[in-house]
Amino acid sequence: MSKLPSQKSGEMTSSSELIPITLGWGVSGGVAAALFYSVANGLLRHSAETIEPSLVSAVKAVGTCLIFLPIYLLAIWRRQPLLPPGKDLIWLIVGAVQVQVIGSIGLQVAFAALGVALVVPLYLGTMVASSALMGRFFLNEPLRPISLVALLLLMLSALLLCGGAEQAFMSVGQSSPQAKVLGVSTWWGVFAGSVTGVSYAILGIVIRRAVRHSIHPLTPVMLVSISGSILLTPLAVYRMGWESMWQTPSSQWTVMWLAAICNAVGFWSLIVALKRLPVLYVNAINVSQAAFAALAGVWFFGEFATPWLWSGLVLMSIGFAVLGLGTTRLFNRPQPMTAVEPLRSPSANED
Repeated sequence: MSKLPSQKSGEMTSSSELIPITLGWGVSGGVAAALFYSVANGLLRHSAETIEPSLVSAVKAVGTCLIFLPIYLLAIWRRQPLLPPGKDLIWLIVGAVQVQVIGSIGLQVAFAALGVALVVPLYLGTMVASSALMGRFFLNEPLRPISLVALLLLMLSALLLCGGAEQAFMSVGQSSPQAKVLGVSTWWGVFAGSVTGVSYAILGIVIRRAVRHSIHPLTPVMLVSISGSILLTPLAVYRMGWESMWQTPSSQWTVMWLAAICNAVGFWSLIVALKRLPVLYVNAINVSQAAFAALAGVWFFGEFATPWLWSGLVLMSIGFAVLGLGTTRLFNRPQPMTAVEPLRSPSANED
């Protein structure tokens, strides 16, 4: 067996050597989250046309819970550290509950009214801007001048996107059976999409706060999915009734379960990224969903490609490019030198 390389006591190493590894895992997690969430958004958009929002959200939560439950039970059996300290655990539960009641259902309502091409960029821009402000005030994460410029561009891009809301509603909401059942209007869809972004930002903040402790990375996933399963399943039964719910076509059940799988993998990837990067920069990577959503909405769902949509996406891309510049400068900043504790050889009487 090869020996571990030894290091002399008092020898110094720069923490900047560890940054490429941390940054690489964080960026990889963010990219994977963006890809799987993009597929999930397309599937959820398909379901939003005809299926009750609470049922779609409940299936997504139950599916995520079932996928990761065996791994989590194994962690419990191995007595691994699972939960953060009391106050952070309370905030994590609050974040999980509010994202299911507000974020998940709000997203389905917005999809039914305005479609995926407009809603995804809208809620992502709102999420990133909200994350930056909340991360600064609640986590003391850096908010540099260049980041403020980027946030201003993101807010302006959200306003441009809202300019095309009426046309989006004509393209989607007026022909959507579920939008008629819910009685949503253009600006109700805009409100639902924006509130969804704020809700997801709150969840990102409480997750980031929790994963600073030594907890299992699946803990946030399980709390969110269990909360959704407990809260949204009875709500779906109440709104639809058992008979109507089980009469849902098998093709729609397939779409909802596929969305749950993609959402689960995306959520796991997001946790990996949040353990290694600030919330603001994780969300900046994650917003590549905006371009995927616009293309999917126009090509696959026949949504209107308005000048408002494209100009909003262009301005949003500029904002994220500026934000990415700030990210690069942050991680290229010289790091302090830290002493490395020398490795101890195992003694004969140690297990």
